[in-house]
Amino acid sequence: FITLKVPWGESETYPLTLRLDVEESEDVCGPANVRLNGEKLTQDATGHGVGSFYLNNDTIISGEWDFECIGPREMPFAQSLRFNVRALDDMALSIDASFWMTFKQTAPIRISDVGNAAYVWSLSMPFASKDDAQVPTENDDDDTSAPPIWEHPPYEFQDPEEELQVELMELNALHKQILELESLVKEREASVSKKLGKKYPPPPPSTMKMIKQCDGVKCVMHTLTDKVKHTAHGL
Repeated sequence: FITLKVPWGESETYPLTLRLDVEESEDVCGPANVRLNGEKLTQDATGHGVGSFYLNNDTIISGEWDFECIGPREMPFAQSLRFNVRALDDMALSIDASFWMTFKQTAPIRISDVGNAAYVWSLSMPFASKDDAQVPTENDDDDTSAPPIWEHPPYEFQDPEEELQVELMELNALHKQILELESLVKEREASVSKKLGKKYPPPPPSTMKMIKQCDGVKCVMHTLTDKVKHTAHGL
C-alpha cells in the first residue's frame, strides 16, 4: 500500500491510498505484471500507459505510468515503475502527484524500493520457497504462517480517511475472494454431478408415468407390451 498526499485546492492535500500487487512472470523485463487496486497496468511497446481507476469510495483517479528495465540490456535484473496522478474525478491537479518503485517479478517476487510517497507499508509476507518454508530456525515460534490480508501491520494511521480507504480495499479484496470461491464451488459441483450421472444413470420412468404421457389406446397397449417383455426377460 502506498499513500500519496495529493494537492487539493490552494493549500490542502488529499490522502490517496493505492494498492500495488506484483504478479509472478517468467521474464524479468517482459511486460510488467503489476496491478493497481486490482486493475492491471497495461503498457505499450515503450513501457508507457495511461488510464483511469476507481477507488473504493467511488473516487476516480486518472494517471499515466512508465515501466523501464534495470540493468544491462542483455541481462536486466529488475524493473522500475513511475506513476503520475493527473486528475481526481476528472479535475486536473494543479501539481502532479507521483511515486516510483523498483521491483522484481520473477520468483522470488520482490518490491525493492518505493520513493516519493507519504507512507508505504505491506500487508503480505516476503516470498519464501517451499524448501525455505520447511527449514525450521532456532527462534521459530509455534505460529509461523503469514497473517491474513485483513490483519493490519503495526501501523498507526495519521488520517481517518486514509484508514477508511485501506479498510475498504481490504473488504473489496475479501468480496473478490468469496466470489472466486463461489465460482469454484459451482464448477466442482457441476463436475461431481456429471460424474455421478455417468456412474449412476437415472432410473427409467415408471409404467404409470409412461401411460399418463400416452395420447391414445395404441400407445398404452405398446407401453404395456414392452413392460411385459422386459419383465419376462428379467425372470
